[in-house]
Amino acid sequence: MELDLCFGDGSAIWLAEVRDRTDRPAASDIEILHRKAALIRRTLDLPDGETWFVSFSGFGREARQRAEALGILVSGKTDVEAIGASTGIRRR
Repeated sequence: MELDLCFGDGSAIWLAEVRDRTDRPAASDIEILHRKAALIRRTLDLPDGETWFVSFSGFGREARQRAEALGILVSGKTDVEAIGASTGIRRR
């Protein structure tokens, strides 16, 4: 089991999944991320923090609704480009 990002300051740890595919994540993909993040936090004894799903192809309505219900942050390509512009980090 893996997630793509783990970062934080020790008091709060963010876990994230990044998808660079043409298909949009489904609500079931949001559920899987939610379960993976919970298991990783328990197994590694990580503190609470945000769970974030980044998809370069965006999210459909059902996936966004499920993410909101589970408290998972979602970002699409436009969000990633804005983060890159403000931090100077470029995607390879």
